[in-house]
Amino acid sequence: MKKIILSGMLLCAVTIGFAQDTTPVKEADPKQEHILMHESMMKAHQQAAECLKSGKSEDECRNAFHETCKGISGPDKCGPWMRQHKMNRKNK
Repeated sequence: MKKIILSGMLLCAVTIGFAQDTTPVKEADPKQEHILMHESMMKAHQQAAECLKSGKSEDECRNAFHETCKGISGPDKCGPWMRQHKMNRKNK
């Protein structure tokens, strides 16, 4: 009886081993990721424009945009760009 149970368990184990998904994982295309990042930033700018149109303060809209930006490209890339953008606006 034990041999039958062990044989059944072995058969199940082998079947499960062969049933695993062997589809190769497709590597991310850097160009496509770059495009998606730009599309996300386009949407973030659109949201910032809508924020300003709604009558909210520039600081409030900028802070909301900055939070969105950090979510898209990370805090290390948004901070320096936002500071430079703010400086350019003051010089005009």
